[in-house]
Amino acid sequence: MHMRVNPGLATPSGVVDRVTGGSHHYAADRALADPILEAYPQVRETALDDLQFVGRAVVHLAQQGIDQFLILGYRLPSETEVHHVAQSVVPRARVVYVSSDSVVSLQASALVSASQRVAYIDSDPRNTDSILNDPATQSLIDFTRPVGVLFYGWLNYIADRDDPYGAAQNLLEEVPSGSYVAISHVTADGIDPGLFNKIESAYADVPNRFYFRDHSQVTRFFADWDIQEPGVVRCGDWSVQGQDPAPDRVMYAWCGLARKP
Repeated sequence: MHMRVNPGLATPSGVVDRVTGGSHHYAADRALADPILEAYPQVRETALDDLQFVGRAVVHLAQQGIDQFLILGYRLPSETEVHHVAQSVVPRARVVYVSSDSVVSLQASALVSASQRVAYIDSDPRNTDSILNDPATQSLIDFTRPVGVLFYGWLNYIADRDDPYGAAQNLLEEVPSGSYVAISHVTADGIDPGLFNKIESAYADVPNRFYFRDHSQVTRFFADWDIQEPGVVRCGDWSVQGQDPAPDRVMYAWCGLARKP
């Protein structure tokens, strides 16, 4: 398995990659992820539930005619890239990924060079003006037509003091009626107490730590948009095709899809 040299700091994308069984991570990422995985290997299923939700949501949106996507908080390249999923349904689909993760930016060049309908912006997803005015966005996204916006494992990492709700709404205000937003967010609801304490202890002094939010707090991100069926549910349970729900997890994430009136 290919590993890169340890840069000394764990990153959100690297930790998630390790948890989901990928190979694009550093020793620092393993140092954070492995003790939790050893004690609670089921956490991997939680992370995979999140990826499954993203794939199902993108397929559904493409089937509804959405052919342009803006992805906030892009993770490392994988076999379940949003543009691959969307273009398998709508070949003309265009995708702009946005992330400030330095490790992701190193991996993204190979991804975007292969397609004129895919771009990556190295920017803090909270910088709405920078995203909207970037040449890649201007070239690929037509804001006079509906856009599919995905907050892809990013809102987890914004502390309350940094106003995650404002960060989300600043961008969502810019997309037209008929657009959709998909959000997933880790929660402490129903979490195994031992796992919660282990995560809180491991991440206490980590700059890129994530924050748990409950069902009502995650629902608040959708503001006054029309939340689609099946509502704000566990990622493993989200489906518009009637798939069976996921088994119980030691921890999970809430997710949902909403349409702008």
